[in-house]
Amino acid sequence: MPTCYTFTFSIYCTANWDFQAPVSDREYRATLPQTAAMIDLASTMISEGRGLELMPREADEGAPITAYRYHSLCAYVGDDDMFSSDLSDDQLRMRLGHMSQTPCQVIFSMADEYVLNTLIRKHWWKGKEQGTCKSCALGVCEWDFVYSRERDCQITKYVPNSCRLCRALGGAEKVEIEWGNHSLSNRVAEAVQAIIDFVIREGPKGWDDPWN
Repeated sequence: MPTCYTFTFSIYCTANWDFQAPVSDREYRATLPQTAAMIDLASTMISEGRGLELMPREADEGAPITAYRYHSLCAYVGDDDMFSSDLSDDQLRMRLGHMSQTPCQVIFSMADEYVLNTLIRKHWWKGKEQGTCKSCALGVCEWDFVYSRERDCQITKYVPNSCRLCRALGGAEKVEIEWGNHSLSNRVAEAVQAIIDFVIREGPKGWDDPWN
């Protein structure tokens, strides 16, 4: 599940930095057989005023979860459905646009083991013959490919999802960690360096600078 961590870099520094995993619980849970029925149950419980009651154990075997929380994570455009790849540009802006005045960095794990079989990240390398990204101001950029493994990796659709997410955040910085797994545990040094570089560049200056 998305987890948010807050760090203060110095006891004398008032600047906090939040770490939020921009992953779609809904897209993952849609692959589980019990999800549709559990969403219906959660909706019923909420309509009956029981949104703070716990769902059955099969809804989430990892931890107890309330009907409201389950619905917000698993239902289409639920309250916590903020990073799903099928959200439109307008929906992303509605959910993430409030961050446009806050410095943001989005780090993509390019070998995430939890990416669905039908959503595989590949690179559309810069080059004249590859064309130009029409949905961001960066011109030629990298694309996320969506294809079917059953059709021998034939491309059926391509979507610049990373560009869309960064743009919805008001132009967030995009960092791609090659071969990084879901938690980036196999590329810790690269991830930490990217974060430190961003904090130094975008963080507070003067007396509030935790690095000075």
